[in-house]
Amino acid sequence: MEPKQKEPFRIVRELAGHADYSHCKPAGIRIRLAALFIDAALVSILDQSIRLVFERGILAQQSSLADGFTVLWGVTLISTCLYWVLPVYLWGHTAGKRLLGLRVIRFDHEPKLTLSQCVLRELVGKFLSGLCLGAGHLMALGNKERRTSYDRLSGTCVIKEEEHD
Repeated sequence: MEPKQKEPFRIVRELAGHADYSHCKPAGIRIRLAALFIDAALVSILDQSIRLVFERGILAQQSSLADGFTVLWGVTLISTCLYWVLPVYLWGHTAGKRLLGLRVIRFDHEPKLTLSQCVLRELVGKFLSGLCLGAGHLMALGNKERRTSYDRLSGTCVIKEEEHD
């Protein structure tokens, strides 16, 4: 009999998902925007690094400049999506949120975020919020849960984790 295949990162996700966050308070808009700016800076550095590698390597070998830019934008889009979705799915935060002690959790307090919730929140919801000039962020000002439009869309909320002694 073959050994049962395990989901990659299963143990990491289980450890991250079993904490009790009932004592934590919703994160305010200012700290969330600060985390967003940190993440945007990190994504920008990642994007510029990828561009540099491709401009020096692949673009120099492309027969068509348009083909090279298509590859460049494709790789940049994939890496950017992975930066926003994968860490939230696995650990509940991006690097910026982690630095500031924030975590994305399910609003219904189930233990783990689903991949569809993360994609809906990080890609679809934030894209739509950006199209409205960030108006989705302003929704957090008008409710006690401090939930933005993309939090509501994906069934999530952001909390400020408190230190335990």
